[in-house]
Amino acid sequence: MYRKRITFLSLMLIVGLLLATRDAAAQAGVDQDYAGLQDGALIVVIDGAEQTIPLQANRGVSSLAWSPDGTKIAYIFSDEEFGLHIGVADVMTGESFELGSSGSPEAGFPVSWTPDGDLLYAQSAFDQPTTDGSYSPNINRIAPEADAQPQTIASVPYGAGCGGGSPIPADWQYWIETGFGGSPLMLQWTDFGILFSAMCGGSGYGLLDPATGDFRYVTPVTLVNGMPAPDENISRAKLSPDGTTLVAIRTVYAEPDPVESVVLVDLATGTLTDVETSEQPEQVAWSASGDIYYAARTVSDPDLLDNLTDAQRANIEAMGTGFTVASYLVNTYRVELASGNERLMFGGNFYTIGRMVEAPDSSVWVSTVPNLEAWLEAVGDGTV
Repeated sequence: MYRKRITFLSLMLIVGLLLATRDAAAQAGVDQDYAGLQDGALIVVIDGAEQTIPLQANRGVSSLAWSPDGTKIAYIFSDEEFGLHIGVADVMTGESFELGSSGSPEAGFPVSWTPDGDLLYAQSAFDQPTTDGSYSPNINRIAPEADAQPQTIASVPYGAGCGGGSPIPADWQYWIETGFGGSPLMLQWTDFGILFSAMCGGSGYGLLDPATGDFRYVTPVTLVNGMPAPDENISRAKLSPDGTTLVAIRTVYAEPDPVESVVLVDLATGTLTDVETSEQPEQVAWSASGDIYYAARTVSDPDLLDNLTDAQRANIEAMGTGFTVASYLVNTYRVELASGNERLMFGGNFYTIGRMVEAPDSSVWVSTVPNLEAWLEAVGDGTV
């Protein structure tokens, strides 16, 4: 049994992107198989029938990934002490189990599948510390069985220690969906090798040969004292449907603000090709036909704190926050790569868009993170 399915972190964040003359009701009724998380359990919908698969007690679940035959879903969950583990849910039996011998997954990396049905994951370098100060997680494969033992393909140098954070809750939700700073890490089997991220912030990509353990970088990266240092900040990449090309975002740091643009990365050669867009991209995705979707955002209100009452503002300032909270307008576009034509698809008042996915029926699903007017008012009123 094989079905194309769509996986999201939260069912509550799914909205249908309105295309052509379709209305919201039509989008909501699209008959697609999918899975998501709700109240710590896995919700799976197949042929319109919903089942709930209980998961291990967890502080959070991420990186849902369907097996190639559509019978299992792998995921990463954190325990009560926030340690990371790999779990597998069997869609056929409705049960889930932990891979007890996998070791600790490297934080931020997804779990994915090999073409023959094994799991692919990065094992934390803290499980195998070195004496020279380098940090090189193992790239492992393991059978989706509770007592399976991992096989190490190779260790790869990794730029760890990103640190940082944000005081704004909208960023927390955005990063839960997309990865730290908005850039998901990659670990994915391709015809050119295993595609992996070089840095914990998502910048830089390499390919690992599963047969030899050798690797090469496909974006400009230099090893400095054995640690990767991207020569260009290329991040937030997505692999094309045919598995040959990354669409990514290049960031050039400038004053007063960084400049971001869409770039294509040829996995065979590492050739970079710029894609012209009317706005600076925030996230990118592929259509099934090989066109590009991108989301862009602009500031619509520089500081929402200015719109609060004096009493609300005083309550917030008494917390010692000392920051501003902007409101944003988000637009999504489709760029036809063959012609260069660009079409505005969807826009609205949102803080940002986390992900865009084209479904098998050509509808496009996006997840939206709201602006923070209501949150600020609630904080100012003392109800949050």
